[in-house]
Amino acid sequence: MTIALSFVLFLVTSIHPFAPVLDSLPIAEDNIYYDEYGKRVFEQIIFYRYYSDMSAYHVADYRMSDKGTILIFFSRSLNQYVYLIYVEGLLREIRVNSRFISWTQYDPEVWDRNFLPMSDRKKLRKSNNNVVGGGVGNPL
Repeated sequence: MTIALSFVLFLVTSIHPFAPVLDSLPIAEDNIYYDEYGKRVFEQIIFYRYYSDMSAYHVADYRMSDKGTILIFFSRSLNQYVYLIYVEGLLREIRVNSRFISWTQYDPEVWDRNFLPMSDRKKLRKSNNNVVGGGVGNPL
């Protein structure tokens, strides 16, 4: 980890008075969506979770890349990719085992709704129940 990255991590974590909301997921996709003319429309990060009852990976949650501050790095000590996302006063740390980048002319998150409706998704945690009162937290 470079000195600059360490300094940024120190600043982000020191200005936030609470521990980050921690999630762990198997796969993240950094998706860049283009229209039919090849113009970049938006960038998003899509997090996937394995649904054993369906024997498939489906979208758990997503974040638009232009909302808030996002820092992505590979942690050798964890052997995982780490996404630090700071949006509206909430610091999230999302750890993923695998990460890939895609360039598409369709929205993979919207396409996945054909197989798993948004209401059935197991989304990212809303708060960090492990910090306040020693609770067990939401199951992954």
